[in-house]
Amino acid sequence: MKRMKKAGISAALSLVLIAVFLILFKGESDASKVHYQVTASGETVKKGEEVSVTFTVTGDMPMKTVDAYLYYDDSILEFVKADKDVFVGTAGLLKLADTLSEEADTVTYKLTFKALSVGTADFKVQEMYVEDEGNTEVSAVDNIKASIKVVENLSENTDASLKSLEVYPETLTPAFSKKTFSYEMSVDSDRDSIILSAVPVDSESTVEISGNENFVKGKNPVVIKVTSVSGVTKEYTIIVNKQ
Repeated sequence: MKRMKKAGISAALSLVLIAVFLILFKGESDASKVHYQVTASGETVKKGEEVSVTFTVTGDMPMKTVDAYLYYDDSILEFVKADKDVFVGTAGLLKLADTLSEEADTVTYKLTFKALSVGTADFKVQEMYVEDEGNTEVSAVDNIKASIKVVENLSENTDASLKSLEVYPETLTPAFSKKTFSYEMSVDSDRDSIILSAVPVDSESTVEISGNENFVKGKNPVVIKVTSVSGVTKEYTIIVNKQ
């Protein structure tokens, strides 16, 4: 009889462990009576556009407070706003601390992000804690996430022109025009470089300068390469004549 009882207890324990595993695998906890979900308004968003992320917490009992840490890749996504004034933080981490005005069994938060660069970003919710009306902690959840893929935006600015190009000492010949790509200037024999300011038409374009160092006697090409956010490039060249 003892052996049969032990066998029955072992079988019952195995069933409990299997049930717990299945609950955890599904991402919810019946022990805490709290369920959660994170969704994005779209799995793909174009660079420069906005995407909405929704975080929903549902309890089998009225909830009083909800606290969580929300992580995102701030090299790909930029936090814009939330529909409720219960989030603080920046640079890839938001802290949610919400005391509900009325106890509720479901609460939803909507956050807006801007897509900064191409890539795949995970929006993660970790270390979530919920308290019920008796101030009893009823949930601790880890690793809830939604993935957002940012793709190129073909409608982005293709203008890779300069708005202004200034040098010191001396001046450019001819005078600067964004449609003129070749210039000349002269410097004294004791100068190894020039002071240069190159401002693109589109503030999001990148500007790279090469050749503006270690001048030798004679002609020294200085190249200003401008790349638009859509990938279009233009090069402006200054031939610096060193005496």
